[in-house]
Amino acid sequence: MIALLLAACGAPDNEATNENFIQVLNAHYTKYHECFPIGKMEAGQTFLFVVEVADDGKVLGAKRNARDLKPFLALARAGIMSVHDTTLELKNFSKTEQVPAKGFRLTKAGEAAIQPKALNRGPDKDMLQLCYGRRDIVEIMNFTAPVVQSSAATSHVKYRYRLAEVPEWAIMPELAPRLALGPAAIAGVSEDSDDLVLSDKGWVHTDEFK
Repeated sequence: MIALLLAACGAPDNEATNENFIQVLNAHYTKYHECFPIGKMEAGQTFLFVVEVADDGKVLGAKRNARDLKPFLALARAGIMSVHDTTLELKNFSKTEQVPAKGFRLTKAGEAAIQPKALNRGPDKDMLQLCYGRRDIVEIMNFTAPVVQSSAATSHVKYRYRLAEVPEWAIMPELAPRLALGPAAIAGVSEDSDDLVLSDKGWVHTDEFK
């Protein structure tokens, strides 16, 4: 059944080969970059988001600043965001108080690094996604023999890749808690795997199969 299906397709692009799979994966990741969510900008909002300035002199405050505040202060230093002094209303049991905070907005450079919303995927697809590079496939490590699933042949492909077109700000240590890929992955070669599906136009990434 699989042999007949592959033979019927005929063209070399439809063959399960390392070369074809590298081309398909690189084409996919040219569109879908590595990104992380930074919030939603609704009509009437003054800032993309507001972050409390916690007390760095306290252990919990220092941890919160490292996680929630310092990554975006680093982006502001890099020109991706602008930062503004403001306050944030917090409720502490029955008491409401205004605490020091920082408000952040995207700059023109930041807006240029946002992934088009139509390409967003996953649970954070409604949020703005700030991108910091794309996968460049180094080699195909192995792949499974194509198996027909839901009338289309599918192969599970394991590969090595490095990140290309990485901006300087992406390697700042303050951003490590926010990036899906850590500094080692950004600087070196990583491994991952994806499913590729044989469509009537050749092999495509499963996320693009229709």
